[in-house]
Amino acid sequence: MNVLQVFKGSIHGGVSRHVAELAQGLIDRGHDTRHAGQRLNDHDRYAALEPQWIEAPLDGGPAALFRSITTIDRALGSFRPDIIHAHHRKAALVGRRLAKRYRCPLIFTLHLTGIPTSGPRRWLSDLGDRTLAVSAQAKQWLIDEMRLAPGRIDVVPNGYDPAAFPQATAQDRAAARASLNLTPDQPVVAYVGRLEPPKNEAWLADLTAAAHAAGLHAVALIQGSGPGQATLTARAEQLAVPDAVRFVPYGDPRTVYAAADLFALPSAHEGFSLVCLEAMATGTPVLRTRTAGTEEMIVEHTTGRAVPIDRDAFVAAGVEMLADRPALRRMGDAAAQHARTHLTLDRQVDRTLAVYRAAAGEAAP
Repeated sequence: MNVLQVFKGSIHGGVSRHVAELAQGLIDRGHDTRHAGQRLNDHDRYAALEPQWIEAPLDGGPAALFRSITTIDRALGSFRPDIIHAHHRKAALVGRRLAKRYRCPLIFTLHLTGIPTSGPRRWLSDLGDRTLAVSAQAKQWLIDEMRLAPGRIDVVPNGYDPAAFPQATAQDRAAARASLNLTPDQPVVAYVGRLEPPKNEAWLADLTAAAHAAGLHAVALIQGSGPGQATLTARAEQLAVPDAVRFVPYGDPRTVYAAADLFALPSAHEGFSLVCLEAMATGTPVLRTRTAGTEEMIVEHTTGRAVPIDRDAFVAAGVEMLADRPALRRMGDAAAQHARTHLTLDRQVDRTLAVYRAAAGEAAP
């Protein structure tokens, strides 16, 4: 099967990673792919796919999008797509013109709910002949907000590579703590990601302060940066726990996951949250607000906990969880098993291929 992936470009973030990993999975299964987008600040992850890359900026106005259609069409040469898969609304507009040109289906993946849908934005939202939702919550949003028929939506959760994120052993956890100057008996809550709206990063300081007030000398381990870093630092100082909120330079997050008793995501809005999935895979349970991806990851009190998007509820649940570290270890084991069973990259690619085949009118093997 020939697949053309169309998206804004190789910018650092979940969508770019999603496209790159899906493309590699398709190639590994013997399918030919091309990728149309703009070379941006995370293009190194496409190094192995560079021969199939088509440079086509998709972030401009109508004239730029029209030029991109022509550029992609010419660059495809003898390659004739059986499927065009778009990952942004502008990409879908370009993809639709190309789908008509090549008489093939257009697939659209919704990566983030809550996108603006008023006025012209709704008219310009081409959600494909079939729409993929990365979570059950995203599917419901498509039904409620975009008025899509449930039958044209397929839920295909994001997946992770078990080889890249194996479950951490006791030795791994001890080594991770030693490398970060953490003692074995310190309760540690971790966060990995950007510090910016809508992440509610200040709640991490609130959780740490509440844990200290409860007699738990917890440490919040933060691997990330962004405009919210100053807010988080100021909040920790205000709550008199500045030394308990520690920032780790950006890099391989597996050390942070392994060092943590609990991974916390207080976000007000998420597309899915691959970092939560990675933490679970390494054996760290998750506390997260009920945003997209929660239903796929959290088995309540088994793989972690999910709470309303409410500061007090988040802090209370975090303190309760940190107070019972043996229970956290049991949840961590269950979280790793859940991730390996239900949320691998292989499952994601196989489910996506099933949608491609159905859309192209092929029988599944």
